[in-house]
Amino acid sequence: MALTGDFDTFFISNILQLLADENKTGTLRISDGKRQIEIIIKDGYIVYALGAKIEFKLGSILINKHIINANQLNDALEEGKKKNLALGNVLVQKGLISKDTLEQLIHEQVEEIIYDIFLWEKGEFEYKDAKINLDRVIVTRLDVTRVLLEASRRIDEIAIFKKHILTEGIIFRIRERLNPADKIKPSQYEAQVLSLIDGKKTVGQLIESSHLDQFTLYKNLYTLISSGIIEACITNPTDQALYSSLIKAYYDILHTMFKSIKQQIGERATAIFREKKPVIEPSEKNIIRNFDHEISVSENIDFILNELKKFNNLEEGFAVLADAFNMYILNILSILPETIGADQTRILLRDIDLILLYIGRLQHISDDKIKIISDIEFIIQKVKRELN
Repeated sequence: MALTGDFDTFFISNILQLLADENKTGTLRISDGKRQIEIIIKDGYIVYALGAKIEFKLGSILINKHIINANQLNDALEEGKKKNLALGNVLVQKGLISKDTLEQLIHEQVEEIIYDIFLWEKGEFEYKDAKINLDRVIVTRLDVTRVLLEASRRIDEIAIFKKHILTEGIIFRIRERLNPADKIKPSQYEAQVLSLIDGKKTVGQLIESSHLDQFTLYKNLYTLISSGIIEACITNPTDQALYSSLIKAYYDILHTMFKSIKQQIGERATAIFREKKPVIEPSEKNIIRNFDHEISVSENIDFILNELKKFNNLEEGFAVLADAFNMYILNILSILPETIGADQTRILLRDIDLILLYIGRLQHISDDKIKIISDIEFIIQKVKRELN
């Protein structure tokens, strides 16, 4: 059996459940363009996973559990390169860990790799049946149903965290009037994250330097934010947290519009979204020219935040940003009745109404988000009147 697709058409949970139900043996390759993971399936169970920085992942687990220190890890990695041995085997040979401990760590490593995939915003997959030779690796045995339950729990939790950590480009700092050592007794991971926060590192850089996976880092950042220990840096001229929230709201609307239109007219939808992007003059104020509904929200946020640095104050930047997105949405909606028909246009308008409801009720509301809702509602009413 062979399967290929992307996350929009076939979720990873569906793939893993299918392979488990049919007791498949083979390899599942998943890529988001930057990262690639290979999952080994045997008789419907996940038994191993390979990917970039996989030994870094094992090393991170070892350091965070205080089993070895950074110097011992670096020495073992160097020796592994020279002797062409896996990190775990080198550590066992050196007597730094037992084989039983290594097997448990491999189990945790594979779990973390799998869970991390569920947090990717986009990607492609390919599965092929294959005979698997696992003689040279230490394998584990993960039950797919249990993995999916834990992944679902993490997805729900990280959705809460991301309301406060909207992009990996955000920078946090320790609040000026707070001495963390006097106010709290942080957990091991909280202390580790807190020691790295310097008002300069982005969240993405914290992931690299903390040796923590995304979920664990976000969880501890969220705890520190909720406790009032850290806060997002407000830079001049861009308040990153506010702008990120606004961009995400518009991204959700435009991404939903594109998917709905593409279902009706196929690849013509891409041309429409390219042609209807507003041309704003002067060019330095065309802050959504790099916006692309087909890439991740975090990449779009980073592009636009960079453009917004050109403005002198928050109010001016927000006004231009909102006007550009509103014009983009209106340009597309105005041609839909003749492109996909009145009935399909009404269905899409209802979908946008639901997104606005989500923005208003489930996300942290602000005056600027209220303005987004009222602006888009005005556009929707305009299109509805033209349909009647």
